[in-house]
Amino acid sequence: MGGDVFRDEYSLAFDGSTNYVDCGTSADIALTTGYGSIGGWFKVIDDDAYMFIVSRGIGLTAGGNISAGNCGWSVSWLHTNGRLYFDCYTDDGDGTTTRRSAHTDSTAIPLNTWTHFVAVREQDSSDAQHYIYINGNKITKEKHNGTAGNNLNDDDHPFRISGDKGDNNPIKGNISDIFFYDRALTGTEIKTLYNGREPYNH
Repeated sequence: MGGDVFRDEYSLAFDGSTNYVDCGTSADIALTTGYGSIGGWFKVIDDDAYMFIVSRGIGLTAGGNISAGNCGWSVSWLHTNGRLYFDCYTDDGDGTTTRRSAHTDSTAIPLNTWTHFVAVREQDSSDAQHYIYINGNKITKEKHNGTAGNNLNDDDHPFRISGDKGDNNPIKGNISDIFFYDRALTGTEIKTLYNGREPYNH
């Protein structure tokens, strides 16, 4: 890092095949029934498939298809529209799973360009909400609310950078400076994080 620009000095390159980083199953990087913020920088270099930027769970899909065994959450880039998705799969306590999600608007996130993202899950006593920030700005086209306290059941699965627990759909591109906060960051805090390292594309 240098000055006030983001420089690609220490990013990890992923080949879209089997590359990922397993960050373990610590409760310090789990959303479980609570709230948190996940973010960092990424650059996609190919648009032939959807790709997970970060995830913690199993049975996850970009855009949020629901099937038996879904649990946890993911941030993914969907190749068909260039949108970023933040999907959370909650255990509703009655044997069913519900997808709660947010995604960016119709402006596609471009290839070969460093993009800063932050996915936020916040809740009060009765409701959980999901947002996405791109380059310091809240760009949430669709936001699904959920019942506060519903369990994401992510604590038994590893936090992955690129791909999911099943080694599905890793990113083809670069990822850098991934962070996790155990609270919902404010818009001002996210803007400060972004402005500290303006994208330096090369």
